[in-house]
Amino acid sequence: MEADGPKTLYALAKGEYSDYQVLAVFDDEKTADEIKALANGGERYGEYDVEEMPYYEYGTKPKRSSWYVSAVKVKTDGSLDHEDTVLLTQWPWDFRHPEPGNTVAHPNHGIRDVEYRVTAAHPKKSMAEKRASDKAAKLAAELIEKKEED
Repeated sequence: MEADGPKTLYALAKGEYSDYQVLAVFDDEKTADEIKALANGGERYGEYDVEEMPYYEYGTKPKRSSWYVSAVKVKTDGSLDHEDTVLLTQWPWDFRHPEPGNTVAHPNHGIRDVEYRVTAAHPKKSMAEKRASDKAAKLAAELIEKKEED
């Protein structure tokens, strides 16, 4: 294994859950993208997509990582509702949650009285909470300003 982490392989895959299939795996992204275009009939967006996957040499062991994810709801009136902060521990190939350091604002469609749900991830709980709160406060201020203009 290299000092900076495992080698990246590129899987040509399609589907979700029980329908998930990997057509082929490549050691360079350019070839994977070329075969993707062929598999999709020349269309850029088709059934197949290229996914990055770590490759671990025989005898090496992947490390699990842990970080906190904090969530804050921005309500339609501009108020904030702090949700809980959870500790996640997962494998490097587990992509279900935001990467450490990312802060994401999701528009909430269909959730009553909620405009956005902001999530932030960081190895330190206080930083995850601060990033989520800061982003939510900024969105709330913009929301209030927009309502005052209307």
